Amino acid sequence: MKIEILIPAMLKGLNPIIVALIVGNCLTIITILLVTGFIKKAYAAIISAISCSFVTCILAIIFGNYFNIHGTVMDWSESLLYSGFLKLIGKF
Repeated sequence: MKIEILIPAMLKGLNPIIVALIVGNCLTIITILLVTGFIKKAYAAIISAISCSFVTCILAIIFGNYFNIHGTVMDWSESLLYSGFLKLIGKF
């Protein structure tokens, strides 16, 4: 499910961190509720998981911009560049 949503969203130009946050939180909520049911412990686990992932997302965006981390040094990034997906790589 995650790949079916995340990859097309990135190809459309959406921010992959935000999309991963939304998809990951949806999967977390569904999984916790299916495993535990609708109890107080499940709600506490959902709130803590979402808050931790939200803080992590905010820190990733802030420090990614501050340290100019754009991902072009990763393996296969040149292939994306030459294939015409410059918007996936980021700014130079």
